[in-house]
Amino acid sequence: MSKIFCNTSPLQYLHQLELLHILPALMGNIIVPPAVVKELEVGKTLGLSLPNLNEFNWITVRQPVSLSALPLVIKPFRKKNAQGKLTSWKRENKVRGTLPTLA
Repeated sequence: MSKIFCNTSPLQYLHQLELLHILPALMGNIIVPPAVVKELEVGKTLGLSLPNLNEFNWITVRQPVSLSALPLVIKPFRKKNAQGKLTSWKRENKVRGTLPTLA
């Protein structure tokens, strides 16, 4: 199966709809950057219902290799967030697509 990279939005909304279980059935394993975990933790402190990614053996948290290239591929004000790291991964791994953002 292909490498599937995911940002925060699909995880958040599928969890809130109680449909997160469909991701491994449709996509297999999912890879997320550490920034996604941080964004979910921040959301939890704000009282949002969000998943704990450590509970899922089909989700791998992996740091992008070429963090130094982030300013080259994203706008400067976005270089610290999960979307920017996802963009970096897509370039590193020659990924054609990702799960769509649902927001």
